[in-house]
Amino acid sequence: MEKYSANIQTFFENYSMELKKNRVIVYVDGFNLYFGMKESGFDKCKWLDVKKLVMSYLTSNQELIEVKYFTSRITHNPPKQKRQTTYLEAIEAQGVSIIYGLYKAKNIECENCGLTNSFLYVVLILFCRL
Repeated sequence: MEKYSANIQTFFENYSMELKKNRVIVYVDGFNLYFGMKESGFDKCKWLDVKKLVMSYLTSNQELIEVKYFTSRITHNPPKQKRQTTYLEAIEAQGVSIIYGLYKAKNIECENCGLTNSFLYVVLILFCRL
């Protein structure tokens, strides 16, 4: 009976290990995603369903915990502001977390990792320091 008990215990340990999924959190640089698509000629992808795209890449042993979409607000252009707001509300309704930062039109160097980029957000630099 002990032999069967040990086999059953081993079976359930292995089975529970198979059931455990890798937790995935996705960080999206919305500003560079948008302009990268635009510059690459993917104008029809401006209304990209970010969460659906992410879900299409997950494997059966992965579980999506959260999608964090980093961006900054458009200013000084009411029609673009309205379109951006509509898009952000749409992806937020799909469960995407929107994190707003500040766009800086100059090169910024991260004090922690040394990365220099003219499109870094203050928020991203703060995350790097954590």
